[in-house]
Amino acid sequence: MTKKCDAENFIHTHIDSRVLGQHGIQLLLELRDSVFSPRIIGVMCIGTQLVFTSLRVGVEHLQEIEVNNGISSHQSTIIYTQPYDFLLDADRRKIYEALFWFGVVQGSAKGFCY
Repeated sequence: MTKKCDAENFIHTHIDSRVLGQHGIQLLLELRDSVFSPRIIGVMCIGTQLVFTSLRVGVEHLQEIEVNNGISSHQSTIIYTQPYDFLLDADRRKIYEALFWFGVVQGSAKGFCY
């Protein structure tokens, strides 16, 4: 089984579809403030496991949502990583590395924009 299948299997067996929908809405609400726009990075914590997420929204989709109060004929995509267990040293190192680079990118963008 590939890591992509592992991530999809974990997401759909451990997280209710309503929670996934709420997470997508939260990402969408924060999109305008994202240094990664038209993408946004998120994270879900399930017990001791973290799943990083990435939402990519097309410009047309975002405009249609804004004009039509959330109704859109377009679709966006959320990508999920495999779950990382922060109790496992190897996974914790990967989590730290990801958070470090998110901080570097965010810090660089703030310094550049302000």
